[in-house]
Amino acid sequence: ITREELVDNLWTFVFAGADTTAHTMAFCLYYVASNPDVEKKLLHEINEVFGSPCTAEQRETASPLTFEQMKDLPYLRCVILETLRLCPIAVGTSKSIPAGSTLFTKTPL
Repeated sequence: ITREELVDNLWTFVFAGADTTAHTMAFCLYYVASNPDVEKKLLHEINEVFGSPCTAEQRETASPLTFEQMKDLPYLRCVILETLRLCPIAVGTSKSIPAGSTLFTKTPL
């Protein structure tokens, strides 16, 4: 493989990863914004872990999220996984849910 081919492949990975992450985040935000109950529950969980909403000044000095803090956000994890189930990143990565579950659309299965 030539240096040029290697660089081209690396750029493909960089842009492909950013694109799929951006799309997943956009869909996730869309689903949360479209479902006020989900948004309310998610904000409650986030405020429980990090405290009440902070000021712009506090955000500038805040430390990055840690893995330990993320483990304390199970509902956020569920929201992300549901987004990935509804809008898989790639074909063949779809998920299934048990019968009787309720989706974002509040439609029982």
